Amino acid sequence: MSDLLALAARVEALEGPCRETDAVIRYWTHAKLQAAGSLAGWLATDASRSATVPAFTASMDAAATLLPADTWAEATIDWPSCIEVHCGHVLPALGRSGAATPALALTAASLRARAGMEKQDG
Repeated sequence: MSDLLALAARVEALEGPCRETDAVIRYWTHAKLQAAGSLAGWLATDASRSATVPAFTASMDAAATLLPADTWAEATIDWPSCIEVHCGHVLPALGRSGAATPALALTAASLRARAGMEKQDG
């Protein structure tokens, strides 16, 4: 969980898209990559820089794939503001972010929601 929270903070500190951060997100959100080896090993591979790594930090569509199952996101109308991730009618939000761009905010909020759900599952 702490890795996801640290990663969410890293995303929120960005001012724009970052492919290295996309690769780190891919690693921490896929158990098969974690089981195959270390983060340093993954980042050293060509696969971590390939087109198969979604552009989470650049694309709202890619960022939306990080939403945990059975959750939804909402954003305030005026940007910059924040994006929140909710599960059903549960309040408060599972994840919240006000990063520099909507894609960064959705990515960070989704990572925070995943971390919170892992904590609940425990």
